Amino acid sequence: MQQPALLATGGLDEYEYARLETLLMEGGSASAGAPRFNGTDYESWRFSMRLHLGAFHYRVWSIVETGLSSCVDEANPTAPELRNIHYNAQAMNAIYCALSDDQLYRIWHLDIAKEVWEALRVIHQDTPIIRELKVKQLREKMKFFAWRKNEHPISMYSRLMNLASEMKLHGCQEVTDSYVVRKILHAITPRSSTFVTIIRQRPNFEELTPLDVLHNFQVHDNMQELSRRGMRGYARAKVDTVTPSKPAREAGCSGEAPHFDGTHSLSWQRRMKFHLFSMHPLVWRAVETGFSCADEANEESNVHHSAGAICAFYRAMDDSPYNWISPYKSAKEIWDDLRKFSEAGSKSMLSSLRQIWTGSS
Repeated sequence: MQQPALLATGGLDEYEYARLETLLMEGGSASAGAPRFNGTDYESWRFSMRLHLGAFHYRVWSIVETGLSSCVDEANPTAPELRNIHYNAQAMNAIYCALSDDQLYRIWHLDIAKEVWEALRVIHQDTPIIRELKVKQLREKMKFFAWRKNEHPISMYSRLMNLASEMKLHGCQEVTDSYVVRKILHAITPRSSTFVTIIRQRPNFEELTPLDVLHNFQVHDNMQELSRRGMRGYARAKVDTVTPSKPAREAGCSGEAPHFDGTHSLSWQRRMKFHLFSMHPLVWRAVETGFSCADEANEESNVHHSAGAICAFYRAMDDSPYNWISPYKSAKEIWDDLRKFSEAGSKSMLSSLRQIWTGSS
């Protein structure tokens, strides 16, 4: 097989790969400081990201431009093929850390950095077909909009209004105050159907704005909380109190292991995969397939890679998930159990969304 053009054999290639390994041993990562992208000002982000990848290591950017050639033997890649895989993993990890969840969900079925780069370019080009696709995606997101677990009312409201604003920008004429009010009430129903019934019975219901509904819900929710605590005498004084939500930790934007708190597990799995890959392809292999100690020549290396993966899992976890996975002895066991948890959660969420939507229609 002809070696990939990206990695020529010879001393220069060995030197450049050694320089990359030195960067990694010193704690460097292509993901560290990657410019964030939430879907706005794509051209500016594309230019900044290209400079960022090239500044870390020119071969990491080159793999985005030229693509990753397939291995002759997937189970036993050659040294040049393994280096290419490593460059691709560094690029993928950096791109994943740069993307918001909304953008990540659009490309997370892709494993090659060049394919991801091209997909983002196509998605964000301003053409009639792309605009139509965006409108369809936005309407689908609004159709299944729901209040997330442990999310503060203000955060839920902000997500909804951002989505409504984006739909208006793309020419969705149906997005009026009345439309958004119906969507916010639909999101609130699973948590407080009593409030939704009360608000719909108000004489001026048709005149309410989304902000009116949010304010009324906060008042209602605080009164319920004070009532549960037996503090009815102080309800009037405290009814307008709004408790700020705890700021969410950024996922992987510093090059660290992507944070996992038990939610958004599918998104986290994809980020974690390429974080482990970027440490070393054999670290990811220890997680994906495990290893056998029968091969004494590689036993020390295998144990080292598995231990590195387990440490990355622990760094990514809150106390609760940490306590959950601590009994496991290998990285593969931890990963397999996390995948089972993710699949079960996805099925449960999809079932709940269908029930909610069916009940509201």
